Amino acid sequence: MLIFSITDITIMSTPKFKTEDKRKADFEDGSDASCTTQFHSGNPGVSESDSDSDLSKIFNDPIHGTIRVSGLCMKIIDTPQFQRLRYLKQLGGGYFVYPGATHNRFEHSIGTYHLAGKFARILKWKHPAHFGDDEIKCIEMAGLCHDLGHGPFSHVSDNMFIPRVKPDSKWKNHVTTESVIEMRSTKPYLYEIVANSKTGIDVDKWDYFARDCHMVGMKNNFDHDRYMEMARINDVDGKPRICTRDKNASNLYDMFRTRETLHRRVYQHPVTRGVELMIVDALVKLDKTALIPGKMPVK
Repeated sequence: MLIFSITDITIMSTPKFKTEDKRKADFEDGSDASCTTQFHSGNPGVSESDSDSDLSKIFNDPIHGTIRVSGLCMKIIDTPQFQRLRYLKQLGGGYFVYPGATHNRFEHSIGTYHLAGKFARILKWKHPAHFGDDEIKCIEMAGLCHDLGHGPFSHVSDNMFIPRVKPDSKWKNHVTTESVIEMRSTKPYLYEIVANSKTGIDVDKWDYFARDCHMVGMKNNFDHDRYMEMARINDVDGKPRICTRDKNASNLYDMFRTRETLHRRVYQHPVTRGVELMIVDALVKLDKTALIPGKMPVK
């Protein structure tokens, strides 16, 4: 077994066994090789088919622990377009204020993939008729790819630099769930898992709340696992939507309180904003003189 230490994430390459040998090795390693689907707290885990058997890889994440990435999504991770996320700081200029905030969009995307698949499988376990296997795979890919469009220094490039140099640009930094999943007006809940434009409660925020708090030394009181356990798909104004129990309201208050605290103390910190403005000034000057070579011809 080869182990490559990469920032806070360790990638472990799985040896290729025959089916019988793999089950035997899993059993000797302490796992239950007799089950193709694991259950934890009454909810489904990752099945052998979901993990694409030998093509899957295991990541050791500081926030979510062990994450198994399917072979299909590993093909996406191994592309240059995804690997560039290793060099994009999650907090942009916030790194100059919080030196522990060294995390990148790469690990955040993998964490979002993990939570998207976990949440989708929990909802499918509760509402089997609402999900198909391919839809869950698409939701996982949407979580994995949602930040591919980010430029240098993350939101500094998207929200500050590009509007300065191209004010008429319709640039979007996110790969939306709709661009990965075929639009189905009868299933709006599919688009509420990764990026919920209706309520703002989604797995993208859950990961970066937990990850940002961990890296800057803040406490995150929101429990996303509790929310997922209590979530249901109910009819709201004639459409099926993701809902939760009223007894979970205090947990949601903690989520929005954590968001407010992060914005006040980290994202909108006066020094962070000052550093980001200086970065934008430098990028604007470079934009007029510097040219990064690429494959596309310059007109």
